[in-house]
Amino acid sequence: MKRSIKAVLATAALIIGLLPVLPAGADVVKENMNRVAGFNTTSGGHVAFESGRAYLGMYGAGFRIFDVADPKAPKLLGAYQPGPRADAVPDAAVWEGRHIVAFGGTSRVGGPVQQVNTQKSEFLDVTNPASPVLLHTFFGAADGEAHNSDVYDAKRLWFPSGASGDNGLRIYDMQPLLDHPADPLNVNPANDPVRLWPPDSCRNDAAVLCDPTTLWQNSPFRGDKPVGAAFTHTHDVTLYPNHPVVQADGSTQNRDILLLAEGGAYANQAGNTGSVFVIDVTNPTSPVVRYRFLHETGPDHHPIRYHHEAIFIEGKPNLMVVSDEDLHNGCGEAGGLTAIQLSPDLLSGVEQSEWFIPLGTPGPVCSAHVFSTRGNLLFMGSYGAGTQVIDYSDPAMPKRAGYYIGDGTNAWGAYYYEGYIYQGDMSRGLDVLEFLGPIPGLPAGSSGRTCPGRASSPQPQIVGTSNADVLVGTSKGEIICGAGGKDKIKGGGGRDIIIAGSGKDRVNGGGGKDLLKGQSGNDRLRGGSGRDKCVGGKGRDRGNKCETGKL
Repeated sequence: MKRSIKAVLATAALIIGLLPVLPAGADVVKENMNRVAGFNTTSGGHVAFESGRAYLGMYGAGFRIFDVADPKAPKLLGAYQPGPRADAVPDAAVWEGRHIVAFGGTSRVGGPVQQVNTQKSEFLDVTNPASPVLLHTFFGAADGEAHNSDVYDAKRLWFPSGASGDNGLRIYDMQPLLDHPADPLNVNPANDPVRLWPPDSCRNDAAVLCDPTTLWQNSPFRGDKPVGAAFTHTHDVTLYPNHPVVQADGSTQNRDILLLAEGGAYANQAGNTGSVFVIDVTNPTSPVVRYRFLHETGPDHHPIRYHHEAIFIEGKPNLMVVSDEDLHNGCGEAGGLTAIQLSPDLLSGVEQSEWFIPLGTPGPVCSAHVFSTRGNLLFMGSYGAGTQVIDYSDPAMPKRAGYYIGDGTNAWGAYYYEGYIYQGDMSRGLDVLEFLGPIPGLPAGSSGRTCPGRASSPQPQIVGTSNADVLVGTSKGEIICGAGGKDKIKGGGGRDIIIAGSGKDRVNGGGGKDLLKGQSGNDRLRGGSGRDKCVGGKGRDRGNKCETGKL
C-alpha cells in the first residue's frame, strides 16, 4: 500500500512541476477583484497567518516571513531555506512570547524537486524572523511525513497530514519544544513533541489497527452506515476548535472537530476512491469518527478524482465543501467543489451541489486546490485559473462572485486574512488581492474588510476599495476608511473615526464628535457641526472646521 501511494504522490509532484502557466506578458483577467500589493521575486505556495505575520511556503525551497500589518506594503522579515524541499507548507503559533513554526515535507519526488525525498517535519523558533532557530526534526514516514498541518494554538497540539495506514491520523503535544533547549541534531529525546495518537500498540502490533477507516468501523456513531473502502492516505487536515455540536440529549457542546480529507488514488480516473472523515479530537488520546463522507454516484454526480481538502463555510453552519484536485481535464466539469450540508450533530450529510470553474476560463490547468472562507464566500487557489471566488449563499446553487488570473499564475491557494486575500503562487510568489463586492453572511454592517490597525475593534467599520468610493456613515458611529482610491468619505452623525486612504481623498465629518485623519495622499479634511479633531498624514493636507488637531 505504501509503495502505491508513493507512486501516486510522485506522479502528482511531476504533474505540478510541469504545469503550464500563462505566458509572460499575458493580460490580467479579473472580475470584482484587484491586486493591491505583492512580492513576486520568488516561488510561493501555502500561506499561514499568525499575529500580523504571513508565512509563505516556497514550493520546493522553504518559507518566507512577512509583516502584513499594512496589506498594501508587506515587509519581508526573514526566510528559512534549507535546500530542495518536496512541498513547503508552514503553520505557526505564538506561545510564551515565542513564534513557533511547524514546517512539513513529504515523500514526493520529481517536478521542481528532482529525485528529492524530504520526508521530514521541522519545528523552528522564528521569534527573530531574520534568524530562525531549528528546535527539532522528525524524519521518515511515521512522524516526518506532512503535506500540510494544523496547529491547535490553545492546546499546543500539532495535527500533520500526508501519511497512510495507522499514521493516517496523528496528534502530537508540542509543549516539550518550549520546555527544553533547541535540539537541532536530535540528541535529546526530551525535546521531541509527544505523540498522543496513534498509540504505540498500533505501531508495534500488526493486529492492532488505528487508521481512520478502522476508527469509523468501530465508532459508536456509525450505526448501519457503510464502512467504506480500506483507508488510503491523508492528504489534508483542517481543525475547528470549540465547534458547536448537538448531542444525543439535545444539548449543544463545543467539541474539537477535525476534517480529514483522504485523498484516494489519483491515478484511478474513475474517481471516488477517497473520502472525508469528521473526527472528534476533543480527547486527543481517544479520537472518535462521527461521520465518513462518501461521494454519491450516478448520472447526476461527477466522480471526485482526488479528495484534496475539506472546510466549513463560515457563514453557513456545518456546510462542508470538498475540493477535487484534477490536473488533467481542464475547466468545465472537472476539478470542482462538492457541498455537503452536515447535520447539527455531525452524524450525517446531504450533498447540496457540485460546482466547476466555468468552461472558457483562461486557465491551462484548471482545478480546485487550497481555499479559505469568509462569510458565505469561498476563496480558492486554482492553479492556472488563479483565484476564484464562489458564493455559497444558496448552497444548492453556488455561483462565481469574482476571480483574478494574473500574468503567469500557478496559484496554490487563496487565503482570506483581515479583509484581503493572499494568493500563494508557485510562479508569481505572493499577491495581495481585494474582493470588491459585498461579502454575504457577515454580521450586519460588516464588509469583511477592516481599517488599518483596527482589525480587533468592536466598532462597526465601513471600508473602501482601491477604486474611487463614496463612503457614508450612519448615526451609529463607525470607523470609516478609504483604501487607496480617490474617495469621498462622510460621517453620519455618530462619533466617527474617519481615516483617509492613500488616495487624494475628501473627508467630511458629520454632526458627531469625529476624529478625521489624513494618510499619504493630499487630503481635504472638513469637520462637521460637532467638536472635531483633524490630524494630517504624510500628504499635503488641508482642513477646516476642525476644533483641535494638527495638519
